[in-house]
Amino acid sequence: MKGLVRCRERYGEGFLASATCDPEEKQALRQMTLTSSAPQPRQMVLLAPSSAEVPPAFSTIRADSLHHHLLLAQVQRLRGRIYVQDGAIDRAYLSADFRHVQYVDDESWHLIVLDREKRVGGCVRYCPHKDGAPASALGVFDSALAHSDIWGDKLRRAIESDLECARRRHIEFLELGGWALSEQLRSTTEALRMTLSIYGFARMLGGALGIGTATTRHQSSSILRKIGGQSLTADGMELPPYYDPQYNCEMEVLRFDSAAPNPRYEGWIEECRAQLTTVLVVCDNSADQSWRTSFQRLRTAAAGEAERVPELIADVA
Repeated sequence: MKGLVRCRERYGEGFLASATCDPEEKQALRQMTLTSSAPQPRQMVLLAPSSAEVPPAFSTIRADSLHHHLLLAQVQRLRGRIYVQDGAIDRAYLSADFRHVQYVDDESWHLIVLDREKRVGGCVRYCPHKDGAPASALGVFDSALAHSDIWGDKLRRAIESDLECARRRHIEFLELGGWALSEQLRSTTEALRMTLSIYGFARMLGGALGIGTATTRHQSSSILRKIGGQSLTADGMELPPYYDPQYNCEMEVLRFDSAAPNPRYEGWIEECRAQLTTVLVVCDNSADQSWRTSFQRLRTAAAGEAERVPELIADVA
């Protein structure tokens, strides 16, 4: 425990640079984040899109569109609150009930963390690229980098090269996004655990090559780099960080390969992968439309409470 404290004192919020900690510090972080025999105080949940085939490795699967849409609404509300507070977006970009809604949300997996009060405290979106869809369908092509006269064409060629690599390897190409972490969880190891779990989850789906657009705010891009994220390259040149006026911050587009993380994190990724087999997977069974009236009523009731509907979240736990 003292080692973990020293890591935090040395690196602050960026203590995920623990690969450079001394052995005692690394062991403290390891025990705290991954291998404790005590129950995890914060529960992870996976939201599966209606089109997804859930791997049989998951032991707890629940087909329940009402719970799926309620939790997704909480994810969107967390993103909306954090992004507005950080100055990344204006309040006008949110829905009437303060949600940050993006069109890919319904087509994506969402890895979420529930805090001790069973509220969504962290989230990341995992969006598989549809087989045969053009590279231009990826969300990154809405970025300022994609519209740059200097770098836009290089971005396109770099991504098309990775798409072809994924096809040759018969693995998915994906886009990561929708990162958010509540203020209460930023001083914890959840950012690290979520990122390692994404690598493990990609392996459970058969492996993946992909990209993620990450802000330099709160050291999000540096966390991805430490675990294995790399700059995209084209014509032997690395694509640089860029300022995105849509989000009012500096961003980076990083590639990642689930088969090639930083070797220092390999054992942790495999432990996260093993732990993921026990998380609850909530599926969007959209073929059954009976949930819609109930969800609309519950969402209206929840708007005043903003983030929590105890009856349903307790039921999901």
